[in-house]
Amino acid sequence: MSELGIIIINARSPLFRKLPSNIDLDNILCIKKTRTVDNGGVFSLDGQYYQLVDEKGKIAPVTPRAKITVLTSPKIDIRVPTPDHPWKQEQQKTPSYWYVESDREILEALNNFTCAWR
Repeated sequence: MSELGIIIINARSPLFRKLPSNIDLDNILCIKKTRTVDNGGVFSLDGQYYQLVDEKGKIAPVTPRAKITVLTSPKIDIRVPTPDHPWKQEQQKTPSYWYVESDREILEALNNFTCAWR
């Protein structure tokens, strides 16, 4: 620390953490739009029609009327992540808890119920 209370940082060392290899900034720093695939596996975006293909150039099987997320940016152009992509996975929902009552118990509770307005 200098006399003025200013911390001097070594300019030769990086000030940012290294990005983990499993994070693709192109999938984060882009515009995400939802589109619906038609019966032929085609979707439209900004007046143009596109068909989904895999890495090998084969037409990707898509359920008709499926909702897809289209990523666009000047760097990646147009990209549609696969359903197993990490940010496409839904958070695991907590189980709902419930119990079963017989009809007799429900009818008994209704018959014994008193309303304040009656």
